[in-house]
Amino acid sequence: ERYAGTLGYRVLVGEAHDNIEQFAKSLQHLRQYGVDGVICLSHDYNIPNQTFQQYFEPAKDIVMVGGPVRNGFSHVIPDMTNAAEQIYNCIKARGCRRVAMITRKTEEAYYSVSMRSAELKNKFGDALIALELQSESTSDRGEGSSWIVKEKVLPQNFDAVICRTDIMALGVESALLAA
Repeated sequence: ERYAGTLGYRVLVGEAHDNIEQFAKSLQHLRQYGVDGVICLSHDYNIPNQTFQQYFEPAKDIVMVGGPVRNGFSHVIPDMTNAAEQIYNCIKARGCRRVAMITRKTEEAYYSVSMRSAELKNKFGDALIALELQSESTSDRGEGSSWIVKEKVLPQNFDAVICRTDIMALGVESALLAA
């Protein structure tokens, strides 16, 4: 965002929170402001290309980051293998041996989550223990974080915790500091 600003671009953000209709409205809103292009960081809705294309015409001004590949759109696929390697090296350099990764079953259907999880599991092997959140209704920052720290992380004496999102990381950090 800072770099784009130094080049004279204004950055606008639209959020859809897993709602394809809201995603389409956000894109329409951005185009009303005359944006030069759209970088779509999270488009991995668990829907087929045909359904996705009912909402979006392929456009040269949209770049999809990550997958799944959407027909007719430009794509940039991040190197999850390299990312997992960097995470692994950082955690190992700190002497951590028992590492927890917080997951939600329903999120494994999302391309980005499943790719990230698979690469981390591949890199860490048996040293990575998946901890599943209590239920889908728990929040990442509130009771979900508190529950997983109290019931899973602390009793099992993990050296490090990998969180799915920045919101989850803030919640886990708060719960650990409060413990």
